[in-house]
Order: sequence, then structure tokens, then C-alpha cells
Amino acid sequence: MKLFTKKSISVKEHERIKKYFYDELRKKDLIIDELNKKNELLLSSMVKQASKNHELEVKLKR
Repeated sequence: MKLFTKKSISVKEHERIKKYFYDELRKKDLIIDELNKKNELLLSSMVKQASKNHELEVKLKR
């Protein structure tokens, strides 16, 4: 895949562009990882709450 068709660029410029996109992807990966951790914590707390609610329902039915 050729990104630049009209003008050739220097190796240094190419490396700089590559590094920029790599850094941007890495930032996005870190954000996604952080969101996944938060979602796991939220899901875990929801499961705990559902379990507590179920226990209370069982106690109330007795």
C-alpha cells in the first residue's frame, strides 16, 4: 500500500510519520484497556449487588 504517490519522502520523514501513528494507536489501546478494566469492575459490582438482592429476596420469602 502506497500512502504517498506524487512525492517521495525521506526515510526520516517516513519514520516520523510511522512513529506518530504507532503512538496514536498505543494511546487508543491504553484507553481501551482502561475502559475494559472499568467495565469489569462495574460488572463485578453489579453481580455482587444482584447476589445480595437475591439473598434478601430469599430471606423475605421465608
